[in-house]
Amino acid sequence: MWRLVPPVLIVFGIIGNVCTICVLLRSPKRLTSISLYLLVLACSDTVFLLNAPLRQWIRFVWSYDIRDQNNVLCKLSAYLTYATYHFSAWILVAVTMERVCAVLWPHRFKSMCTPKTSAVIIGVIFTGIVSLNAHVLYVVQLNDQLGVAQKSRCQVLNTAYEFFTTIWNWINFSAAFIIPFCLLFIGNIVIINGLRKSHKLQKRMSAVTSRANANQSSVTFVLILLSLLFFISQTPTIYFLYYPYHMKAKRQLPCDKYAQFIREEDTIWLIYTVTSLVSYINATLNSAIYIVSGRRLRGEILRMLRCQQSTGRALGESNPLSLYDVSEQAS
Repeated sequence: MWRLVPPVLIVFGIIGNVCTICVLLRSPKRLTSISLYLLVLACSDTVFLLNAPLRQWIRFVWSYDIRDQNNVLCKLSAYLTYATYHFSAWILVAVTMERVCAVLWPHRFKSMCTPKTSAVIIGVIFTGIVSLNAHVLYVVQLNDQLGVAQKSRCQVLNTAYEFFTTIWNWINFSAAFIIPFCLLFIGNIVIINGLRKSHKLQKRMSAVTSRANANQSSVTFVLILLSLLFFISQTPTIYFLYYPYHMKAKRQLPCDKYAQFIREEDTIWLIYTVTSLVSYINATLNSAIYIVSGRRLRGEILRMLRCQQSTGRALGESNPLSLYDVSEQAS
């Protein structure tokens, strides 16, 4: 699986992310707050795809690990894997919370959620993620004391191994999945409830207000799909919490249990492989969902491929005031 699946994920993911980035940067002055989040998300996913799955694929095809070449690559590759993984999850949380603001405070949305506000939030998330993962640059390093017969390997320091496989494992999982999962789950409930109320009032809308509400529903639908993809692809990573204990139990098997040892090793490797590959799908399909669901973005991509001028319309734009206007009409 490591030989076949990663190239597909990498190629499709990078094509989708690059198309999204190029289209959004065609009109940088017309970037909306949501477009800015999606632009940053596409960049983060691209870095992740060029690091984690690409490294593993090269490892299994050519038996060459980029992390084992020198200490800089060892530290940088490990750091970027964790940092981009966390960063993408929290950007998705940020853009979902923006939609929550559009539902809860539609009349104040335009003043609250501006591109400048989004840039500040992205900066705060970036600073937090950089700080959270800073220790990786210290505890992961090239071990060149394995003996003459063995090559140097990128490993966690022996003094930090216990921390890395227990405490950090929980911190990493909480930052990458548990906390984002809870926030996305609550946020999507609020958003779906707001859409349900909006659709009930749709019959009393004018044609203009209906179109505005349809725009909002379209953008919100994309974000719900992105959240659903996150839930599906990241939930299996719960296994990584058990992985160190599973490995420890395997190593403690007595010598006369060799057949069981081999079975356990095969089971661990299969679960680890499937879980890892499924988790990579998130970075591959984020932009694909946005492209497939966004009619305006698809149109801009076609114009770009045909070397035609952009329409100049802001992508990801919606009118959150529509829900507020309808509520006012109904009262």
